[in-house]
Amino acid sequence: MEFLVLEKFAEVMAKEHSSDYVAEIGFQNTMVEMLREGALSGRLECYNGFGKYQPKHYEGAIFTTAIAVNRFLKSIESPYRMPGVESDVVELKATTEWKKTAWEIGELWMNEQRKKGEDPGVIVIAKYVADELSNRGITGARGKFLDFETIKREALPGITGRSPNGKGPKKSK
Repeated sequence: MEFLVLEKFAEVMAKEHSSDYVAEIGFQNTMVEMLREGALSGRLECYNGFGKYQPKHYEGAIFTTAIAVNRFLKSIESPYRMPGVESDVVELKATTEWKKTAWEIGELWMNEQRKKGEDPGVIVIAKYVADELSNRGITGARGKFLDFETIKREALPGITGRSPNGKGPKKSK
């Protein structure tokens, strides 16, 4: 994930969407104002060295990502987008959304493996799901890719139908 200042995003979009120098400068200035307003209002996700944050009006350099810019522009129904950013890249923010997606991917793959005569454990499934989520561009709530341990712990408990930690039901005497 590349972080750039708002002005750089506006410059890139102005070059892509303007026909001449004067139009480019006007577009760039308008876009900077729009992005800055979005950032200060909390509608455009911004980042510092520690993750997401809410910028203050006096800050000169506000950093964000191309995906966040496109999401913001879509939310305000702007026809413009950052060039070079795939439109099908999905960044699921709600934890229930990524967990649901992870479960669906894991369940589908586990069933395919079982048809082949294999019976993967939750760790193997979680590693497969982590790779698949990464390939799809799906991140967790903090905007980072999810590791298999987080996926195993938060999204896949009980997916295999086995008892946890190899503990079966208590045997009667």
